[in-house]
Amino acid sequence: MPLKKQDREFLFPLVNVIDAKSIRVDRAFSNLLLLVKTSGRPMKASKKELIRIADLTQKIRADSSHFAGLDDDSLTLLARWIESDFADIVATGGGRGGAYGEPILAGLKPLHIDVTKLQHPRYARDFGTSRLLYNIISQSPKVDGKTPVLLDIFRGYFGIGSRDDHYDGSDLDAETLMLMRLLDHYDFDRYSLRDKEPFYSPLCVAETMLLNDDLMRLFVYQGHVPRRELLRYLLTITRFHLALYTFKVIRIINGFVEGGPLCAGYCRCDPLQIDPCPNCPYKLDIFVDLVETKSPTYELAQKKVQKHYAEMSRYLKSHLRLKKLDEFAQWLVDRGHLLEEERPSSLQDILALQSHEKVGTYFESRIESLLADIHDEDNKDRYTAISKMGLPALETFIEMLYGPGLRLKQNRSLHIKMLDSFCGKNQDGGFLFVGKGRAGRRYVLGTELLETLVQIAVIDYKRSGGHPEFRTKGLTISDFVVWLKNRYGILIDEFSESVDSVDMAQAMRHNYQALKTRLRQLGFYTDLSDASNTQLIQPRFRVISSQ
Repeated sequence: MPLKKQDREFLFPLVNVIDAKSIRVDRAFSNLLLLVKTSGRPMKASKKELIRIADLTQKIRADSSHFAGLDDDSLTLLARWIESDFADIVATGGGRGGAYGEPILAGLKPLHIDVTKLQHPRYARDFGTSRLLYNIISQSPKVDGKTPVLLDIFRGYFGIGSRDDHYDGSDLDAETLMLMRLLDHYDFDRYSLRDKEPFYSPLCVAETMLLNDDLMRLFVYQGHVPRRELLRYLLTITRFHLALYTFKVIRIINGFVEGGPLCAGYCRCDPLQIDPCPNCPYKLDIFVDLVETKSPTYELAQKKVQKHYAEMSRYLKSHLRLKKLDEFAQWLVDRGHLLEEERPSSLQDILALQSHEKVGTYFESRIESLLADIHDEDNKDRYTAISKMGLPALETFIEMLYGPGLRLKQNRSLHIKMLDSFCGKNQDGGFLFVGKGRAGRRYVLGTELLETLVQIAVIDYKRSGGHPEFRTKGLTISDFVVWLKNRYGILIDEFSESVDSVDMAQAMRHNYQALKTRLRQLGFYTDLSDASNTQLIQPRFRVISSQ
């Protein structure tokens, strides 16, 4: 049976501004660069024409001042290079206006802010992810008291030479300079000078602070690693934190609806401390399997995924309860029971409406409307039975929305797709592996993600005169394991639930040894002694800088 639009909608920005879908984080990062450029102002409606790889090569052919001496074979190779290393392809057929076999661009990889000139607003959607990220980096520390430091860093690094006709490209690598010369032939879309994206206060303060801190640490490597390599680090850590943030939102909303606190201002997070959030009641517990063979750690990593997905199922109902109570608040305003300025605007006030004297009347009418729309007799009997279970009207309405054939399965599937995107399913930069058949899902630690986390861990900094001073330093593997647990909830040699046994203790040691092996393979660690205080992770680059 079809549901009315009001009953189908799930997005509720007070809980999460991201609409659950399969999301490309590189597209979200490109859209973030666009918001950084416009200071959070949305683009005006654009009837942008589709751009193909052939269109780009034609621009290059016509630009003899920057691209001289290219014959047809060279242009063919250049087109393949652009398609494989720079292009974000959304379609290759004629269904969206292109000839068969012609790749169509959603945009380019976010190597420079100028790539946003080709960003197609329809095909490069990120469903609110860039909006969340922009709000997060806008809350980074303000060194001069005015501009968030990360906004300045993003504009300086990704916007270098933009709209500067006299820029000689001496600070750029060849491939980024090639992109800039190509994009000189395109203009930025127009954006609103009046409107700004609405400010959104992320639900978990700690995750926003930790993401900002990690991004600042990674930017220390600019000038020491190639731009594409640094971009890989930035995308990997952004994806990782989006996953952690989503897991935190799930826990916070479940805990809040079930009687716990919201965490805004509660945790007093300090990213410089060994344990940044010692008072957090919603700490994560992601046990990762590093042995990667059938073993106790393999099964424990699977159990953690199952636990978190069970929390997600509870979250869907908790989220829906808050959204429906918000609709009830608007009904109270529309019927004159509340003035517009009295309408609840916080989650605490919205949840308090479940004890309002009119809540039963409102949801009983919603139940009657829902039953009236059911024309299938079998389904009608099921929902009628739910309505006669004796539950309060709000509980009954939520159970009916998540009854057979309605929203639970679809919303669960969309949230799994979103988590697959953020956890980097089966990707080297992720921490979720999904095997074939009945192998199930389990948490792992991809090599690119491990490398990125090490590059962050070896950066030490302190605040001096309002400006942070950064330097690289070595740290022991045991300290690194504690750092992963306290900062991100990543568990290596312990399990949050009780698993006391000789076999489990041995499995944890094997997992710890597997981490040492991975670090040795990455070149961060040389095993010189069995003494734990000599097992040091060494930084690849000696860096001393300030931002």
